[in-house]
Amino acid sequence: VFGISLKDRAAIMPVGHSANAAYWIDPKSGAFITSTFYQNALPEWATTFNASSRAQQALDESHGDPKKSFFNQVDLSPAGNDYELDFARALITGEQLGHHPTTDMLTISLSANDGLGHSVGPDAPEMRNMVGRLDQQLDSFFTWLDQNVDGGLANVWIALSADHGVASTPEQAASLGMDSATWDIPKLLAGLNDAMNGKFSPGEKIDYLLTKQELPYIQLNQPAFEHAGINEQEAEDAIAAALPAVVATLPAQPP
Repeated sequence: VFGISLKDRAAIMPVGHSANAAYWIDPKSGAFITSTFYQNALPEWATTFNASSRAQQALDESHGDPKKSFFNQVDLSPAGNDYELDFARALITGEQLGHHPTTDMLTISLSANDGLGHSVGPDAPEMRNMVGRLDQQLDSFFTWLDQNVDGGLANVWIALSADHGVASTPEQAASLGMDSATWDIPKLLAGLNDAMNGKFSPGEKIDYLLTKQELPYIQLNQPAFEHAGINEQEAEDAIAAALPAVVATLPAQPP
């Protein structure tokens, strides 16, 4: 049992504690790595893959800058999926998957689809290109499996799933006649913090909310409300009470 992804969590979580190994990339260099939880050293086939020019090829295909993070560039390009699938080929060959008397399992989380989707939304031309390229990449990979696994594809069980769904950007939603708007998150947080300070710590500038928020959730800064001598329920109730008035002060920002 093996897991592969550009991201550590996406390689580890599908295969868990009992896997033979999970592999992900070093964000800076792009080399595939693992954890000593699984292995004390990379197997020879993985070391050989990392020593090749394959990472540089992926960076070139994504038009990346070698001085910047490999992950932040390749994770937004179809080149990231090609890179992962080539590593999968090396793993299948090196570990002789599909040639054992019992079933072998390999999970591949194609991280680039997620990375680009978060960046440009699902309807952008770049995302359409990503999906079109993925169709070709999977066709090539499945053809390779048919030729390199005992019994071919007739002896392979392929399951496809999704990481999560993704909403259209506000601009795209508006063009389809859907209610949509953008939010000024810094002003929203400033207004809520002012309301909380006014109620629990007059004259102070305590940040009752975490600086990074992902709506529709609002994350409280626990040490702040504990410092103010209130419990979690009191903090939540106060935020809920202040929210309508603060939102009403925000300027309308249609997409």
